[in-house]
Amino acid sequence: MHHLVNKYLNFKNAFFFLSLLLLILLPLLSLDAGISGDEELNVQDPVSIDDMDPVFYTAIIQYCLSYHNEGCGFGLYEFGAAKPWENNIVRYNISQDDGIINGGSVGIWRHESRGTMRNCDIYNNTFYNSNPNSPSLWIYNNWPGFNFRNNIFIYDGSLVYPGQKIETELFQGNCFWNLKEMFELAPGSQDIVGTSIPLGTGYDIGAIEYIHQEWLL
Repeated sequence: MHHLVNKYLNFKNAFFFLSLLLLILLPLLSLDAGISGDEELNVQDPVSIDDMDPVFYTAIIQYCLSYHNEGCGFGLYEFGAAKPWENNIVRYNISQDDGIINGGSVGIWRHESRGTMRNCDIYNNTFYNSNPNSPSLWIYNNWPGFNFRNNIFIYDGSLVYPGQKIETELFQGNCFWNLKEMFELAPGSQDIVGTSIPLGTGYDIGAIEYIHQEWLL
């Protein structure tokens, strides 16, 4: 049974006290936990799976609204915990105009030399970003098992933060809309993020070509 927690960061020091409460109480109740019904406005820290990862086997972020934040709306971060960051879920959320200073709607990051990060299902979310030249995805580094399914990505200019790339991530059944230019595809030569196509024996269905991990070796 998942224990869902409402976290409201509009109150001073609420984030600190909630994190402390999670670390002390929830391990006694369940190996699964989550954040539900959260609303974050004009803050620096995102709705995130980071402070929970040393404790829980599975974390869920659902039914949350994040808007007009300086950094990423939803942060999937690993700071080097002993326990692997894995098998987490992000679903039924909305990000609106996050990443005002840097980032985008969703951020993925792991410490350069510590920790294990893998396997996250991200589905049925709406990621809307109309900030000038703002992407949907901030993928600092690439890790296996990140699956994006049935999401809506609306962005200004580029799906992925400039200088970053999609490698092992899987995209299926998503909708993409670029506010700056209607179509980004170069038929027969590259996908929506500039990957050369086809890779492998044929073209993949959808806007993003899937890259098998063994092709990166």
